[in-house]
Amino acid sequence: MIKKVIIVFLVLVLFCSVFLSGSDLLSESGDRYESTIERLTKNHPFSLPVPKPPKDVLKRSAIRRDSLNCVLEGGYFGGICQSLFVKDTLAFIDDGRYLRILNIADSSSPILLGVTTVPSLIRDIFATDSRVYVSTDNYGLRIIDISDPFSPAEIGNYNSTGGVGGIYVVDTIAYIATSSSGFQVISVSNPENPVKIGEIQGIPYSRSIEVKDSFAYVAAGYDGVRIIDISDPSSPDTVGSYKIGDWASANEIYVRDTFVYVAEGDSGLCILNISNPAFPEFVGSYVTGSFALDVSVKDTIACITDRDNGLTILDISDPPSISKIVTYIDNPLSLYEKVSIKGNLVYVTDYYYGFKIIDISSSVSKIGNYDTWGVTNGIYIIDTLAFIASSPGKLRIMNVSNSQNPTEIGYCNTKLAASNVFVVDSFAYVADGDSGLCIIDISNPVAPILAGNCNTRGISYDLFVKDSLAYIADRDSGLSVVDVSDPALPVEIGNCYTKGAARSVFVQDTLAYVADADSGLRIINVSDPTDPFEVGNFEAVNYFVDVYIQDSIAYVADWWDGLQILDVSDPASPTEIGSYSGTTAVGVYVLDTIAYVAGYWEDEGLRILNVSDLSSPSEIGYYTTEYMTWDVFPANDLIYVTDYNDGFYIIRCTSLSGIEEKKPEVSKENTAGYLVITANISANSINFKYKGNTSETVIVRDITGRVIKEYPDVKPETILSFGDKGISSGIYFVGIKGNEEREKVVLVK
Repeated sequence: MIKKVIIVFLVLVLFCSVFLSGSDLLSESGDRYESTIERLTKNHPFSLPVPKPPKDVLKRSAIRRDSLNCVLEGGYFGGICQSLFVKDTLAFIDDGRYLRILNIADSSSPILLGVTTVPSLIRDIFATDSRVYVSTDNYGLRIIDISDPFSPAEIGNYNSTGGVGGIYVVDTIAYIATSSSGFQVISVSNPENPVKIGEIQGIPYSRSIEVKDSFAYVAAGYDGVRIIDISDPSSPDTVGSYKIGDWASANEIYVRDTFVYVAEGDSGLCILNISNPAFPEFVGSYVTGSFALDVSVKDTIACITDRDNGLTILDISDPPSISKIVTYIDNPLSLYEKVSIKGNLVYVTDYYYGFKIIDISSSVSKIGNYDTWGVTNGIYIIDTLAFIASSPGKLRIMNVSNSQNPTEIGYCNTKLAASNVFVVDSFAYVADGDSGLCIIDISNPVAPILAGNCNTRGISYDLFVKDSLAYIADRDSGLSVVDVSDPALPVEIGNCYTKGAARSVFVQDTLAYVADADSGLRIINVSDPTDPFEVGNFEAVNYFVDVYIQDSIAYVADWWDGLQILDVSDPASPTEIGSYSGTTAVGVYVLDTIAYVAGYWEDEGLRILNVSDLSSPSEIGYYTTEYMTWDVFPANDLIYVTDYNDGFYIIRCTSLSGIEEKKPEVSKENTAGYLVITANISANSINFKYKGNTSETVIVRDITGRVIKEYPDVKPETILSFGDKGISSGIYFVGIKGNEEREKVVLVK
């Protein structure tokens, strides 16, 4: 059984993480959302078509890590790397929610000294001699004691309304930009109890603040640059501003002498003269080619990180006439974000790959790096091992025998963009984007090796492996079938184009069910894998992205419209029998009468549904993860959930603790009433014969203890049959009402 997931997609990564707040991106009309997505995704290898959210979804809200009948057992909360502060021989970086302290004295080999966890994704970092100030996405400002860098520890925090972006600290004053409360001035003289002493409402969320003398310079996104007089910290006052254009976004800012250097998105680098802070003047610019993210300056050199072009180094000795020295990127999949130049070394964070050190003394080259976790996509559990597809291009193997402290024991690089994984015996099969199918030998999970690769004709999002065939959801190329009987030489042997973009696939018997984006569910006959053909379809309500089949029922994740439940007993004519719209849905996995749904929007997280009544699913539990729930795999009485930007969670649902079999302590013949149970295989049902002296009510319960069916007033010697339409395969318990004794039965259809 497999749960499938969608490929890595940069649209959501950047939308939720690059220098802009959700409130700024999403206007009531949705127009800004669309325009920003277009700008952030063009020309990137992971860019995908994205369905536009309806207005009612935009207004949804949730509390992160709120829960119902669910508790967090453990997890690993690594993620993207987008924040950086370099001080002397130390570099402070983020790895999702982890703050990592690196010794960079040897620039060729950064060494991890210490690590601590903050409660939300990190947005910015500022370090002093003994403290690190960390701004977080949802939990304000965190203050970390680093007097012992091997054992950093939080000593205080300031929970502002909304997330905190840029931060700058001078002596005992911290200047922060919040997503909902504007520019704030915080006294940190007592780090255990930070106190707000001043603010300016209405300044947009910013990833960058710089302070020089008595002025704070704020990169205010689409509102350009704001200049604030902070000579009286209790009464900050905006004295100047500069806006370059309607769609030029001031993302990051660097101040030196009388100049402000601004990473301006599409507009590249912009230089302003701030000799008179009240009237900043434009003096020069340089378009870096794609989307400028950050800037750092030393002498006559400016280093710019650009979304598609890596690191651009400019000669700024004459601001009106800036010239390019060189452009550098060490990996075509890299996305450099933060940058800091010290001497002849440039330090950058790579969104997916971590921290890198680049020598620019002669020829530009990477000389050192420290890998972070990256983006988390699909997950597959086998016994005590979790196999995680991490983008771009890595299969991670985690030991989850201790659910409270999972540990990574091995990894293997794939060729491009690992989006999902399916495990059979000693091989892990990875859907790897443009590089198709990667097959990894996991016979030694500590040292997995790439065994084979098949370049399919499309972009591999998802896969299902059955017998010696791998069925690939291959985006615009539909369903591809690959013979994997020889893992070293997998060969594509068949293909069936679908109408839309194949996002997910599930195979049962001789049929493949493909979630085909806005073209709905396509049902394909694969009895001859060399010549698959479509036999039926169901048009999407919105945007089908995942599918799970149990018996003759298809459970489909329909993005903004939640879970759709279809009867596919007649493959030529699927019909809708139920739905659940209380969440978005990008993934689904079904066990017995429980559907586990990954709903990513606005922290809707894991949703657990009782689908015993297919026409009316009901929610029995949920757990909202930190960012975007992406994949779900129940196993070992636990639920393993990936969060696109926040690693993976191990969750226990307390409402699924269920009931146990309880047989009579004495012979049945000596009891007042009992049941004789036999299987009726041909009828896909279970028969009960009631033995007793008086009429009784017979009850059937599912594994959670819920009553599924009641048979009232059953007379002695009556034969009952359980397993009618709408009752799925699974474990059930039968007994007599009022009697604690019950017997376990397994219904197989």
